[in-house]
Amino acid sequence: MTIVVICTLVLNAVVTVLLVGYGLWFRNIVKQQLNAKDTTIETLNAAITSHQAEISILKGDRAPVITAEYKIMREHADQMTADKQALDEQVKKLTESQKEGAKMHQVEKVMSEIDGLRFASELLMNPFNRYTSEFMSPEALGAHETLLQNFMLDTMDVMTQIGLEMGSRNKDVKRVLDEKLTMIPIDDGDV
Repeated sequence: MTIVVICTLVLNAVVTVLLVGYGLWFRNIVKQQLNAKDTTIETLNAAITSHQAEISILKGDRAPVITAEYKIMREHADQMTADKQALDEQVKKLTESQKEGAKMHQVEKVMSEIDGLRFASELLMNPFNRYTSEFMSPEALGAHETLLQNFMLDTMDVMTQIGLEMGSRNKDVKRVLDEKLTMIPIDDGDV
């Protein structure tokens, strides 16, 4: 065998070994790349699945809950607004009623004062009438004429002052009653 044939055989053997070695190495590289690709695909699939789960939670689970909570909150706000308006109306009615009550108290006070003056004038008139009948006798007229005249004049002055005071109080009552005294009906639930 000649050197050429041996060299060719060695060269063929080296090429074959290199091709087989390169093939095995290349297969190993491709296998590693496929494993890396599969791992990346699995990771991305897991991320997609978790994102889809979050989306479905937001769409499916939380959206109706949020809507229900918003509806409850809105109903509560509407109820509180209605309650506040009802309370404002009740406060307005009670305030007006209190104002009318104060006017009526003033009227009752003046009417009580008028009753007191009338009672005082009656108390004064009873002795006045009794003494007048006693002093009207002919014996008493001569002896007590000046005293009787002074007593009668003073009593008449007092009666005139009481009458004027009663007239003044009556005018006060009329004035208070004329100042838009309106009775406000109060519901049974307002008291």
